[in-house]
Amino acid sequence: MTALSPSAPDWPGLAHAQGELALYHCPLFRAVADLRGQLVYLATPYTKPVTGDDGTFDLNASYAAVTTAARWSAMFAAEGVTAVSPIVMAGEMVHADPFHGDLDPLDQGFWADWCRPLLRACRAVVVPPIPGADVSTGVWAEALDAVSRNRRVYLISPADRAAVFPGRAPSQPGG
Repeated sequence: MTALSPSAPDWPGLAHAQGELALYHCPLFRAVADLRGQLVYLATPYTKPVTGDDGTFDLNASYAAVTTAARWSAMFAAEGVTAVSPIVMAGEMVHADPFHGDLDPLDQGFWADWCRPLLRACRAVVVPPIPGADVSTGVWAEALDAVSRNRRVYLISPADRAAVFPGRAPSQPGG
């Protein structure tokens, strides 16, 4: 197997190298059928979307990223899949106390360490078709961690974005 770069997401390469462990453009119905009744890790982008042009944290963008992840978690819950979202949990911790600075929302090392026990407890990683997920190095690192432990990674097909965001094209913001 050709080594996959931890800093350059290559989803087709991961699927090719890992076969059934990495399902590229997986139909949502397949992921739901496979994962019903299981604890799964919902991997969504955060750091890049919530970093403003000036390099500072954008609270409004954080609210949007958390809401998007929460909507995917809710959809999975309605289908019987327990999709834990570290972005929902961590984002709300940051939102609860944005002025004390105890938690730096842009400290990737801290949040990777914080998320790791959640990632390790889950049976699979699900990557919904959220803009930026396919190029997120954080999401990519979580996927590589999962396959290194023989856990499946489901990169949900962009065609299934309407399941959570009806009426919006996959390229439209807000989801």
